[in-house]
Amino acid sequence: MERPLASQCLNRSQPNFRAPALVSVSVLEDLRYAIRLLRKSPGFALLSVVILALGIAVNTAVFSAVNVLVTRPLPFPEAERLALLGEKSLQKGMTAGVSFPTYLDWKEQSQVFEEMGTVQERNFNLTGSEEAESVHAARAHRCLSCGCWG
Repeated sequence: MERPLASQCLNRSQPNFRAPALVSVSVLEDLRYAIRLLRKSPGFALLSVVILALGIAVNTAVFSAVNVLVTRPLPFPEAERLALLGEKSLQKGMTAGVSFPTYLDWKEQSQVFEEMGTVQERNFNLTGSEEAESVHAARAHRCLSCGCWG
């Protein structure tokens, strides 16, 4: 059975039929009505514009941060080959980083990895003219032979 064309299905004589041009007219009428209401209360209009601007600014800032931190690749050649190593304590049942002397031993004895480096994470107290603030920071030990970490 052959299906009728969409234009044949529309019965323009029906009372509820709205042509596409009439839909755009109703949108324009709604916009005119909204503008009239905003003219009657300029304080509300200003507050609405400020809230929209702040929302757009926050959204842009969050997107920029997520773009930089999550979606961009790591600044290393062949970043998919990076590995994170640690030691697991059998008594405590937790994984932790390694001491610097252990890292040096691993680096010297490694036959599997081309290069190794370390990252040390710590909390520091930042002081200045105001109250002291706790800051989480990390320090990377440079790969001397490859120069890939700054």
